[in-house]
Amino acid sequence: MKRILTFTLLLLVMIFSATSATFSDEISGVSSGFNTFGMGLFPLGTSFGYSASFPTSYKHPLKAHLGASFSYDHVVLDDRFDYISGTPSWNKEVENKLTGRYFNPNGDLTFYLEQPFFENPVSKKDSLVNLRLGFSANFTMALQSLYYAIGSSDDALDNVFKQSPFIDNIALDAFPWLNGSRKTWTAYLFLNSYWYLREQIAHETYQGLYGELSISYAPEILFNNGQSSFFRVNGYLEETMVLFVKKQDNGWNWLNGVLGHANSFYNFFGPIVPQNIMPTDRFSSAIKDSIWIRLNGPQFYATDCYTYVELSLNNTIYYGHILNEKSRESKGWELKSDITSYFHLRLFGFIRMDYSVSYNFNNGIWPEYPKFSHGGKINFYVSL
Repeated sequence: MKRILTFTLLLLVMIFSATSATFSDEISGVSSGFNTFGMGLFPLGTSFGYSASFPTSYKHPLKAHLGASFSYDHVVLDDRFDYISGTPSWNKEVENKLTGRYFNPNGDLTFYLEQPFFENPVSKKDSLVNLRLGFSANFTMALQSLYYAIGSSDDALDNVFKQSPFIDNIALDAFPWLNGSRKTWTAYLFLNSYWYLREQIAHETYQGLYGELSISYAPEILFNNGQSSFFRVNGYLEETMVLFVKKQDNGWNWLNGVLGHANSFYNFFGPIVPQNIMPTDRFSSAIKDSIWIRLNGPQFYATDCYTYVELSLNNTIYYGHILNEKSRESKGWELKSDITSYFHLRLFGFIRMDYSVSYNFNNGIWPEYPKFSHGGKINFYVSL
């Protein structure tokens, strides 16, 4: 109770001492296809944010931000890993296979301070680097599937928590968020740096360099209670070059082209990575190379009505040990490549549609993955 009162007092001080402040909220729904639109529930996500600025001795003011979000989804249990040892199927046959799906309400709370430094020498305005120090917490629940609650034809999948190992109360060290009551609190500290050596040429169009370097740390003192303990380093570097720009008579964008390239990496250290941070294939490290060309189409009716198309080539190498594995004996690597075409439409700032088609190549060690595959995906977002 004292911690809540102290936090509330600090928040009130922040609100009333700020030189300027903004409050925003967003309610979003997303569909990955006609069969999954909202899963009968809408909206799928809600977020709130409050930001305040404070004068400092530097040229740019200090920014404080408090954000909270809530969302829910159905999660399919990953049967490629032994749910007790965490060993992947490519290293050893999975003896304790866990199949099914569950309903996963989850919420995030984030607070950070951000201070810009120096002047961007390319744009001659804004900052060169922003440092962000903050705290992020996640609360997640694993509940009986909603499909089962409304009458699914596959009770074995949807009523998974009434099966073994849950009815036997077996500790799932590889999936700590499914232990016990399956209500999990995890938190970590982060220090991020953002580097700007670019300038805006047209709407949503930048030329130059942009980079990020971040570290995250989840100590026990943040009440992780054995559910999270990791240290992560990740980075990103992007280079973009504007090929051409055509504008309308009123200054709005008509058509422009951008050539871009980016590299990124991440490395995890530590014994326990929580659900909201865990990479898909659980490898501790990855490096990625991307190159793309984008055509930004005309703005119409309003400045926030526009479209763009993009063609990209992405290559990612995953390597290292398997996260959350007890023995840490499984080590390997895999290459994933894809060519993706992407179409984006935004209307009045609150309606968005994305459609993508990709051709994928996998050269790895997962027996479940085909060497070649292709697919399409459509996402529809509404934000209020």
